Amino acid sequence: WGGSGCQAWPVSAANIERLHTRFLSEGRLTLCLTGPHVQLLISGAEPRQLAGLARLLGDVAGGRGVDRRLLLGSGLDYSSLTSLDKRRVRARTQTQLTVSSREAYPSAGDFPPHLVQLSVGPIGLRRFDARLCRLGQLSVLRIHGNQLESLPDAINRLPLTELSLPGNRLQSGGAGPPRQLLGLARL
Repeated sequence: WGGSGCQAWPVSAANIERLHTRFLSEGRLTLCLTGPHVQLLISGAEPRQLAGLARLLGDVAGGRGVDRRLLLGSGLDYSSLTSLDKRRVRARTQTQLTVSSREAYPSAGDFPPHLVQLSVGPIGLRRFDARLCRLGQLSVLRIHGNQLESLPDAINRLPLTELSLPGNRLQSGGAGPPRQLLGLARL
């Protein structure tokens, strides 16, 4: 151990055993070295910076030379990876969201992009939020106890398997429910 509390290990093609990159998008990377046998876990890093480090380590592991001048001139500083904002990680990886108060409803920006299930209510919604129609993975949508009077046609583009709208003010039109909604597992 050095005086600063840091330890250094040589990294070369000969001693990189494995590089686990499955969770790069969450800011995590594991580097397994053979001599000495060390597993180095990096977590909470900015995914873009970590992906650059993973490419560099992959080049080293593959025996491809790394031009030190290129590395130093890249503008990427691998000595201090930036911490990742936990809210950004949660928004990127969150698949379920329950909103039970007006304050908890996302008012600015978008909903987490990978939502699969969303439950909203009762919070007094009067209009269907058009941002919901951009959730390309949303399969379960429950909006209950609100004041919705209609649904937009764009709802037909969602890959819904369940749509639950009890306690709203929806009017049934003469044409009946949209065609895509008739194929839902639960309506």
